[in-house]
Amino acid sequence: MTRGALGLLMVLAGCVRPDALRTGPSPVPTTFTWVGRDSTAAVHNDAWDERTWWSQFGVPAVDSLVALGMMANTDLAVATARLSDAQASARIAGAKLLPTVTGRAEASRAQTVIGNFGALRLDVLSQATSASWELDIFGQLRQERASAVAGLRASGYDVADLERTIQGRIVRRAVDAMGVTVRLALADSSVNALRTSAALLASRARAGVASEFDAVRAHTLADDAAATVPSLRAEWSSAIGELAVLCGTDVARVDALLSGVALPARTLSAPVADAPADVLRRRPDVRAAELRVVAAAARVTAAKAALRPSLSLGGTLGVNRTGSRPSASTWSFGPSLSRTLFNRGAKGELDARRASVMQREAEWRGSVLGAARDVETAYAQWRADAVRTQLLRTVVGERLTIESLASARWRGGQTDYRDVLDAARQRLDAEQGLVRQRVAELQAVATIHQALGGGASRGDGVR
Repeated sequence: MTRGALGLLMVLAGCVRPDALRTGPSPVPTTFTWVGRDSTAAVHNDAWDERTWWSQFGVPAVDSLVALGMMANTDLAVATARLSDAQASARIAGAKLLPTVTGRAEASRAQTVIGNFGALRLDVLSQATSASWELDIFGQLRQERASAVAGLRASGYDVADLERTIQGRIVRRAVDAMGVTVRLALADSSVNALRTSAALLASRARAGVASEFDAVRAHTLADDAAATVPSLRAEWSSAIGELAVLCGTDVARVDALLSGVALPARTLSAPVADAPADVLRRRPDVRAAELRVVAAAARVTAAKAALRPSLSLGGTLGVNRTGSRPSASTWSFGPSLSRTLFNRGAKGELDARRASVMQREAEWRGSVLGAARDVETAYAQWRADAVRTQLLRTVVGERLTIESLASARWRGGQTDYRDVLDAARQRLDAEQGLVRQRVAELQAVATIHQALGGGASRGDGVR
């Protein structure tokens, strides 16, 4: 959102005059550099539901994990509790604009002994109701309430931004776990194939028709492939453990959801980004920073109003009864005007609040620049990952062809088995590299959705 739009929002909200913001160049870019670059990577124009962008992965386990995280994540629970506290503060600030009514009732009994004449007992009953109302002619209370409401809305966007962040982390970590599942399957398959080849070569070596060196080398390659399995299982445990924390559940439940789940077979395309101003408007962290500027500016206006006279109306209505005498009614009503004649602390508070506006505005500018950078970086990384994935697919196909040709040459007696083993090892490395690259590409798609503000569903905290 441009500076002009931010200033207009403040004016419409009644929080600050148009000249309260510092002038300067707008941090909002007019266009994104990397989003529109030509590439072989697929970018789709289809409408996507930003609240459930992860559903395009087509993995029910991912949908379940995100739903768990939104319900049980502990950080989200803390942020929601803070939002409730902000709602209470806004209600307190609003209550100061309303009249205050108090009631009082007293009863007493006194006894006085008068020599030989006996005792004199006196019962006193009194009731009184008083009311007061500050007229807020210079707007101090209204501005304090406006600041509290803006702070409340900012807290609501903080919760939405935390949701956005947690959703992205869950999806990326789930993709990690699914990638480990595929790599484990590849490793197990390669270990079995190499051990079968090693056993066959050992048998042929004993028969004198094959080299014992080839048999030992095949066995060594099988052991090398098997040695990768424990580290892959450790990667799985790490991913599952982090997901359990993010989802606020136990490891066993996450393990049951993702066990055996492979990466999506189809290639996912990235969404087309809207204009920068529209993207920034959808980012809850930018909206929160914007509203904190509004809140700080309202506090400045309130501090200025506090230096001016305050006018309030007050009145009291009471009834007193003493002993057996008839009740006596009392009442009073009138205005009250007060002004602080000298208070250096109040002027210091005004200066502090002005400095706070400058700080909040700088934070807003930083959030705008950071959000634009997130989008640019996410698209640049995704395009690089998509191109690399395509290249690695070609490499895997070529490695399979080389392995097949090496096997044919060995069977025809044109080469020894070392070429077959080398081709098999290189094919395994290429397949593992392709899986890692597919993981990176899918995670880049998730990062793009997160950078565009997808998943934030709560909005501001006004209830």
